[in-house]
Amino acid sequence: MVSDQSGALASGCRHLMTTQGASAALDATQTVDAYRACLLSGRIRSESIHPSNANDDYHENLTYIHSGDWASYKYLSFREDIRAFCATVGSLIGGGAIEVHCDHEKGPLLCACEIPNTGGWKMWQQVEAKLQLPVTGIHAIYLVFRGNRGRLLDLLDFSFNGSNYGTADGNRCRDHARQDTALRP
Repeated sequence: MVSDQSGALASGCRHLMTTQGASAALDATQTVDAYRACLLSGRIRSESIHPSNANDDYHENLTYIHSGDWASYKYLSFREDIRAFCATVGSLIGGGAIEVHCDHEKGPLLCACEIPNTGGWKMWQQVEAKLQLPVTGIHAIYLVFRGNRGRLLDLLDFSFNGSNYGTADGNRCRDHARQDTALRP
């Protein structure tokens, strides 16, 4: 990046501010840590998960998610073969949903992913939903959370999967699961 004498970005600078900082757009098939949202709306906030033993890694997640809250992620690059949304969630109550919108919290609805009771806020489980609309190119993604009342879920991470999603040798959500995170079957 190039800045002028005042420290502002120089005109003509072509770096995007993404979820990961100033860089090229992120590949939508890579796992995105939920706490790296560019913008949060509502009661939602990030939270530290301290290691339970010396072999565990330090993590962060989004927590205290209520109906109507949302998180935005900029900018993800979608190939033509993207077919599904996958997320790692924890919920003590279940019954909520993650709506995946394109470019705005009220933008086109790509899919809605139902959230089950996983047995606890930090009892992580993979959930998935097929995209209902095709998406290609570079877009901001808004995760809008819906449910009845109170705290709905915690979100650890998410990704999108390609055309061989659901096949015997395809990249189901489980294949993209974080290796350092215990998941329930």
